[in-house]
Amino acid sequence: MGTTRKTYTQNPESAPVLKHSTVTALMWERYRITSEDGKPATLAIIDEKGNVLDAGPEVARELWELALLAYRQYLSGEGLLRIYSTPDGLLQDHE
Repeated sequence: MGTTRKTYTQNPESAPVLKHSTVTALMWERYRITSEDGKPATLAIIDEKGNVLDAGPEVARELWELALLAYRQYLSGEGLLRIYSTPDGLLQDHE
């Protein structure tokens, strides 16, 4: 029995940005960062002098949460998402 190999199609509107790593994201997994050889890697915040200000899984978690919050606020501003505080807890509309 042969192995199944995943194939990917490049988005023609985006040019490659990352040279030596891969970043994937799924709603239930957050960001997954790997090196060229598939080994786990992490994100870092680096200043203009090359100093690492913050690094590690907490950076990836914080950026993930920030991206979700920005997206939720966008949807809310567009009238596509409403969040309610009720006696039952926080609720949101689903179309």
